Amino acid sequence: MLAVDAGAECGEFLLEKWLINPVRSTLRQRNRGCVREVGNAETRPRPVGRLLDQPSTDGIAEHIAQDREEMAILLKGKAFEPSLPDVPMTNERSMTTFLEHKSCLTRCALALALALVVSPAQAGNEIGVPLAEVNGQAVTAEDLDHALGVKLTELQEQLYALKRAELDALIAQRLLAQEAAKRGVSVAALLDAEVTAKVGLVTETEIEAFIQENKSRLQGDGAEIREKIRASLQQRKLAAQREQFVQVLRARGTVVDRLQPPPVVRVQVSTDGAPIRGSADAPVTLVEFSDFHCPFCKRVQPTLTQVLEKYPGKVRLLFRHLPLDGLHPQARNAAEASWCAQDQGKFWEYHDLLFAYAPKAAHDDLKHYAEQIDLDMKTFESCLSQNAHRDSIQRDIDEVTKLGMSGTPAFFINGRPLSGAQPLEKFVQVIDEELARATVGPVSMRTQ
Repeated sequence: MLAVDAGAECGEFLLEKWLINPVRSTLRQRNRGCVREVGNAETRPRPVGRLLDQPSTDGIAEHIAQDREEMAILLKGKAFEPSLPDVPMTNERSMTTFLEHKSCLTRCALALALALVVSPAQAGNEIGVPLAEVNGQAVTAEDLDHALGVKLTELQEQLYALKRAELDALIAQRLLAQEAAKRGVSVAALLDAEVTAKVGLVTETEIEAFIQENKSRLQGDGAEIREKIRASLQQRKLAAQREQFVQVLRARGTVVDRLQPPPVVRVQVSTDGAPIRGSADAPVTLVEFSDFHCPFCKRVQPTLTQVLEKYPGKVRLLFRHLPLDGLHPQARNAAEASWCAQDQGKFWEYHDLLFAYAPKAAHDDLKHYAEQIDLDMKTFESCLSQNAHRDSIQRDIDEVTKLGMSGTPAFFINGRPLSGAQPLEKFVQVIDEELARATVGPVSMRTQ
């Protein structure tokens, strides 16, 4: 989520700059202190001072994607990005992180990412030489890879996303400049003709449709929020038209893109005994580690339903537990109650009620949910009072912690980690790759 300092410095950000290069312009605007990034994640407490626990790289990829979709809005001479409800906040990890140093996002975060994504083998003096020795016992590159686990993978993917966004912006900038030169006009004039002139104004109908779709998440008075929505929707239209024009230029020209994504990494995730939605023998297994009281976990549930509807017979969803006790004191009780419902074959019905009424999970609440789905109440209450599934919940927590995931929701798609309440498109991208792999055979990957 982006909050905005409405100081005079911010008024110099021009729409023309954004249209020419949205990534550079947005990053430049942040570096000048115009935009503060508010962290969007929570985790259980971890030791202070560990390099990987610092927040400065959290969500780089998400914010780059957000920049390309949400844009800075010009209103009353100042540029800002309103905290509208569809701004992606995906994962419960450091909810109150503020990145307020003017150049920290681009310089510090990128430096940190570069330092961490270097292969541990490259850190040794020679290939095959241990990275350290402790009283004669070697610490190898493989040991370091395993210890970093998913954290290293996430940083590699964030760094790739940063490079991909910037490279795409540079390619677009070159294409626009070349096209403008061919026509003998400035880039601004080219964009006026091909983007601004071809985008219609946002209508009251479009604004009203947005309000109805997001009514429960909108904040602010009617007139003010309508103007913010109007400006945001107008910029989206401009963004879509600009992207369409750039794609036309790419198709006409010759663009050679050699930037390669990092290798696919898979981890071994146990699925024994986990409740399943979808076909049990589906080729793609989507394992969800979740907390019934995590707002991001609740937000992603409709997306998971869409995934199963889009891929009938091809994707199976398995649920495992990661209650964050420090943030949601009653989430573990809810998790144990869901296993008591699983004993009677009604986990998913109970799961849906827990999310629907979260965070209500007092003992009477849990009993009421059980009554709604016609569980045998004597059996259910006995299971709950005896903490029959406490150990099962703890095993889930221990496993995902060893894998390096400490925030919710966390997913593994055929062992490939995916963190946060991602949009449907992100799930589709990975699932389609896995279905293609199942058809043509394995692709380049690392297993941890």
